[in-house]
Amino acid sequence: MIRPLSPEDAPFLDQMIYEGTFHEAIYPPGRRPSLKEALADPGVARFVEGWDRPGDFGVVAIDGGRPVGAAWCRLFGKGDPGWTIDDKTPDMAIAVVPDQRGRGWGGKLLAELLKLARRKGLEAMSLNVGKWNRSAIALYERHGFSIVDENADALLMRADLQ
Repeated sequence: MIRPLSPEDAPFLDQMIYEGTFHEAIYPPGRRPSLKEALADPGVARFVEGWDRPGDFGVVAIDGGRPVGAAWCRLFGKGDPGWTIDDKTPDMAIAVVPDQRGRGWGGKLLAELLKLARRKGLEAMSLNVGKWNRSAIALYERHGFSIVDENADALLMRADLQ
């Protein structure tokens, strides 16, 4: 089952930003900071701090009564840390708990998040992903994301929603 995120899901988002796919997008393989260190990184914390502010939205996957993954978006302004296209294009994060990866949850979550964004009338959505994360890049490309910029370590991808 996939349902909309609620304010009560905020602690799960902390876990997802740390353990999930987004974690692998920020830190290269073999580099695993503590949860506290990861959440102290402004580029990571921006996705979870004060969850459920205006403009925040997302979905959570539930299996056997427990949350197993989430995909969510936030709008950021020019002063926010991180790599953002503009203040009208929300940035997304997506993650699945380690024991549920490879079971299709990422694709289901991403499809539902894109549907939700379209219903909200958004024109586009963006994300950042590490260049080494080939499986995530392939997933994003299958769902309409394309590369719009890159640096030495990461790609900035955008999906047109219109």
